[in-house]
Amino acid sequence: MGTHSLKPLSVRVREALGSFSLSDVGWLAVFNLLLFQAPIQSATGFSYIDEGATLIAVVRYASSCVRRCSGGQRTERYARSGFVFLGGVVAIGLISNLFSGVGVSVSPVMVDVFTCIKFFLALTAFTVVFQDKKSLFKAVEFECKVAMIVLFLFGVLNLFVQVGDFGTDPRYGFRASFRFVFGHPESLVFVCVGIVLILFRNREGNTKWIIMTLVVICLSLRSKGIAFAAIALLLLLTWGHRGRLSFVHVSAALLAALAIGWDQYQYYYQSTGFARNELTRVAVQIANRFFPLGSGFATYGSYVTSNPSYYSPLYYEYGLSTVQGLEPGNAAFLSDTFWPIILGQFGWLGFVLFLLAIGFLAAWVYERASFGNQRLAVVLCFAFLLISSTAESAFFHPNAIFLSFCLALLLMKETADFK
Repeated sequence: MGTHSLKPLSVRVREALGSFSLSDVGWLAVFNLLLFQAPIQSATGFSYIDEGATLIAVVRYASSCVRRCSGGQRTERYARSGFVFLGGVVAIGLISNLFSGVGVSVSPVMVDVFTCIKFFLALTAFTVVFQDKKSLFKAVEFECKVAMIVLFLFGVLNLFVQVGDFGTDPRYGFRASFRFVFGHPESLVFVCVGIVLILFRNREGNTKWIIMTLVVICLSLRSKGIAFAAIALLLLLTWGHRGRLSFVHVSAALLAALAIGWDQYQYYYQSTGFARNELTRVAVQIANRFFPLGSGFATYGSYVTSNPSYYSPLYYEYGLSTVQGLEPGNAAFLSDTFWPIILGQFGWLGFVLFLLAIGFLAAWVYERASFGNQRLAVVLCFAFLLISSTAESAFFHPNAIFLSFCLALLLMKETADFK
């Protein structure tokens, strides 16, 4: 009998798991809660998973703040600048609540404030906390591959036959859009983008898995997902291991996104009566009316205002209450835009400050990336959020916290035995 078989089971399990700690188990649970938050919310009505994950990350970050400055002076300057501009946006929103005259209670304002800052908080905290989470990354990467086998098989099958309730509306001549258990194809796209980010850390070894994931994204039949897949494939073919973002990359990505999404832009933004077009049109009017600070938190476009108790009086004043999907008690389409929220609630000045905040946050995580595949993942994450901002709440979306988890995890430090 070999010595291995004489070892206690606990010892063998510990050796198999390597350095997988209790903390890693907890973070893996958080990953799965974020991954499946849409079906969990649908089944239970509980909708605070992303907020809870953000708060856990912030607390963990605060407890290990001695590691905060490990990114170097320049990268920390980017982070500080980003939060200064974000703080300016929050201040503008609160000042506008006091002086715009748009009546709103304190509760929805506080919800909106946290919604505005949670992606910034989550990405910053996760990035610092996950600096040395090698075992956690390996477990998440393995789970992503298993999930992709399931998604790919059911996604292809969904093209031909109905399996459960995994498909929804037909598009582009195909039988049905693929959504699996995520309730809506857009939620599936978010999940797959997060998986792509994880897989891109070892782009060379995970190429087939990345291609499978991009195929599943396309099976959602959502134009923003297809545009992201095209950009990811383009960069996959042209981005070197030590590569950095170039003007050619940006230009090619913009052309690809415009070519794929132009018909959707014309359909939703150039036709009267659609929620996206009406919200954008009125946002400009509100920004001009309350120049330069906007109407304030929880007054225009944000998800909290879809609640009948917090329905904004501005919707009645500007006729949005009669637009399909924006009516009182049936305002599901309020989440179909992002930039009108920023422009309406924070005005032209807040709009500029928010752009700067996003830019500096992206620069911070990009400069923390130590090799080309990490930089590529950063570019892909922010590219997707910018693309999705034309059709949903993007940086305010609950699934944006899942993306921040995945992006931060793949940004962990490069070591001699793990790249």
